[in-house]
This record gives sequence, C-alpha cells and structure tokens, in this order.
Amino acid sequence: MPGISSKMLTERLRTLEETEIISRHQQHTVPPQVFDELTKEGRELTTILDQSIRWRIVGKPAIGTGNPKTANRQDKGPAYTIYELLPKNRTTLPWGGCIHIRMETAGYGKNATEISFMIGSVKLQGIFSIPSKAYGVVLFAHGSGSGRLSPRNTFVAQLLQEGGLATLLIDLLDPQEAQDRRKVFNIDLLTTRLQAAHEWLTQQAAVTNLAVGYFGASTGAAAALQAAARSTFPVAAVVSRGGRPDLAKSYLSAVKAPTLLIVGGMDHQVIVLNQEALQILTCSPKELIVIPGATHLFEEPGTLEPVARHALEWFRRFLIPLDKEPV
Repeated sequence: MPGISSKMLTERLRTLEETEIISRHQQHTVPPQVFDELTKEGRELTTILDQSIRWRIVGKPAIGTGNPKTANRQDKGPAYTIYELLPKNRTTLPWGGCIHIRMETAGYGKNATEISFMIGSVKLQGIFSIPSKAYGVVLFAHGSGSGRLSPRNTFVAQLLQEGGLATLLIDLLDPQEAQDRRKVFNIDLLTTRLQAAHEWLTQQAAVTNLAVGYFGASTGAAAALQAAARSTFPVAAVVSRGGRPDLAKSYLSAVKAPTLLIVGGMDHQVIVLNQEALQILTCSPKELIVIPGATHLFEEPGTLEPVARHALEWFRRFLIPLDKEPV
C-alpha cells in the first residue's frame, strides 16, 4: 500500500483484529505465513460502507448513542441518517471515538413507499416513489455491490421524480445472494428478477397506464438490455450508466427500445465496450454520451448531475406523450 509504513499497516491490522472486523490465521509452513480475512461483522460493515453517501453533509448532524438519529436537513437531497458504529463490548475504538457512517434513508417523504414481493422463496425489496403528477415510470436495475439505497441511483431517481416520472428502485438480489459473486454476475438471473419487477409494476393502479423505461448501471445495465429484448411487457426506453452491455451481447440486436449509453470519460475499457455495443444495437434512436472526467462510478464532483439530466431528457422524450408533457 503506497504512502503507509509497515509499522503503521501492522498497527492498523492489529486494531481491526481487536475490533473483530478481521481475523488472523497462521499457516504452519516454513517460513510461517499469516493471512487475514474479514469476519462476519467485517463483511456486514463492508456492506454498510458500500451504501455510504460521499457528498457533503449540509446542516449539523444529530448523533445519538445506540440509536441512529436523522440529521437536520437544509438541502434538497435525499434524507440521510448518521449511524454510530462500535464493536461489541466497547464504548470507543482503540484509536478513540467511533465510526460515523452517513447513510441515505429510504424514500423521499410522503410519495415514497417501501415495497416487497416474493419470487419463489426469495423476497425482493424496493422503494416505489410516485410524484403528485406522474407521466411515466422508470425501473432501476442496480449494478454489482449496489442496491435500492445506492446514493448515485437515488440521486438520479430524485431528479426523474422532479421531472414527472415515478421510480422503482429494486434490489434484484436478497442480502445473502448479494454476497455471492456468481449471482452478482448472473445476468440471466438479474434479468428474470427485473422482468418480475416490471410485472409487479403492471399491477399497480397508480401507474398501470404509464409507459415504463429501464435505467441500468454496470451489470444492471446488461440485465436492463436483456430484459428489454426479452420482455413480454412494453419497454419504452433504456438508459445505461457505466454499463456492461457486453454481458448481454447476444441480445443487443433484439433491443427495440430507444437506448442511451452513458459512460465516464476516464472509464476507458468500458467506453470501448459501449462503443462496440452501439454498433450492434439496431434500435433507433441510439446514442452514446461520454461524461468528461468521470470514472466508472461517477464519484467525481459534477459528473453525476449530467448523467441525471441526460437520463431525464431521454425518458421524457420517449415515455411521456406530447399532449401530457409536464410544464
């Protein structure tokens, strides 16, 4: 690890072991070898960290002991909660204090609903948000290691809602499945789950007559494209953010919905994959937009906003009838 001394690394690893985040194992070889691995608690903490929001905190957060408290909000972004994390039987970490994680709370107020439905023995959860006047609905397919609380997809979803579109952010895998990399990259499985979520949407009276679009990220984009090609329900448009269309390559020529591919300008390998996909796609229109300065996750300041704007423009163009275009 660059920029860290061996002594400091050893101290940090020892601290992680003391707090039961990692466990150390010694192999009885000559010379002896030692390796570390995440404990169950460590893996759970990793899942929480994956969901943490990285942009600025506006307002003074209210942090309680033992129970999460909602922070004072002065911004227009998603509501968030500050969680105080401590290992069992400790009131402080060895280096002092505790770990504070800012996590987005589910939904956007009175128009958002936590939903769940069963596919066989698997329970899928999601957040269904309907603005006061909805003219279309967008179904989100999240990428690997992400879910319905993804801060990036949540940011995009809120802008779509402000533009008159309902959104459904759904976990295509349950928490246990999400730890299995084979299922994370099982595009057939993700596609089947996405189709089931689409079917659920058709049964909701508030949106049953609205056109449906797919917004996919990373592996979720592959599932969105494959589902659009295979779906028994109409798909009006597809938007891919940092997508892996190569994972659905055999289905690309069958996609009929207008498709927008958005890629970060610094995500060089994925740019090539999307350029190749654009050539295979036969739908019309189809377009590839590269966001300058953005890497795969669009974490850089100012790179996620244009993604949201392009997605909104694309969905409003193909989901909303001209006579119902919101002012």
